[in-house]
Amino acid sequence: MVLGTSLNDFLSETVFCWNDPSTFIPAMKQSVFLEPAFNLLLFFPLGIYLRYYFKFDWKKTLISAFLGSLFFELTQLTGLYFIYPRPYRLFDVNDLFHNTLGGMIGYWSAPLLTLFLPTREELDELSYEKGSEVTLVRRLVAFLIDWLIIGLVTFAMNVTTRLVSIPYEINSETFVGYFTQVVGYWVILNYFMKGQTFGKRAVKIQIVQTGKKNVSLVALGIRYGLFYLLPNIFGRGMGQLATGLNSSNHHIQQMALLLFFLISGYFLVFFLSLLTTIILRKKVFFYEKASHTHVESRMHVEIS
Repeated sequence: MVLGTSLNDFLSETVFCWNDPSTFIPAMKQSVFLEPAFNLLLFFPLGIYLRYYFKFDWKKTLISAFLGSLFFELTQLTGLYFIYPRPYRLFDVNDLFHNTLGGMIGYWSAPLLTLFLPTREELDELSYEKGSEVTLVRRLVAFLIDWLIIGLVTFAMNVTTRLVSIPYEINSETFVGYFTQVVGYWVILNYFMKGQTFGKRAVKIQIVQTGKKNVSLVALGIRYGLFYLLPNIFGRGMGQLATGLNSSNHHIQQMALLLFFLISGYFLVFFLSLLTTIILRKKVFFYEKASHTHVESRMHVEIS
């Protein structure tokens, strides 16, 4: 379509009359006005954002708005890049012009509209402060990512061993399988990745040992032994106590009962310790104190 068609359509197809103010509002309600007006508004926020946050000058804003609009028009013209057999909307140079103009109006309006907003430097400083804090959410996300990876790798290894007829599989329901997962991933991999797993790397956190440049194998062993292995051992032991409690031998029954209370006490302390740390928003859990390790953020934000 020819550039300027939308203006000609507005003048010829609406009730607008320049010397009759009563026609202004009705003309603005007609489709030939609303379509270009919304095309202006579509890129208006982009112009503000490019100047306010990225500090673009007018040339960069003009090019960015033009290319953004061109992307939309080409997407329509090619039928979503030839996914569809024909264009679902015609290429309109007037839309291209209106979008670009909307971006530039946003650019020119930015100083006034962002007068009471924080500066880019203040936003970056706030982002850095938030990024430097290791929240429970970040740790939980890393935890979920890591166990997802462990599950996928274990599944892939078990499928591979079956395909090549190797009579072995890693079963996390057995202690040997669980031990292999914990030591292999949480201890050894953590050590070679200098205190990071894939989940921790994704959320940019790292295990650090107090007074040392890199976390040691011993510290990682204590940390994850207390958090993963010891509860697993006691949990399996709890399952075996039923035999002792039902034994006809009085001494075995007493010993099983004593172990039951000791293990129950351990789990009570274990979960209460985790719960109080979370509720009181402490930064270090009991297994971190015992291993002299803690988690630090590795998120670095450039302050420009």
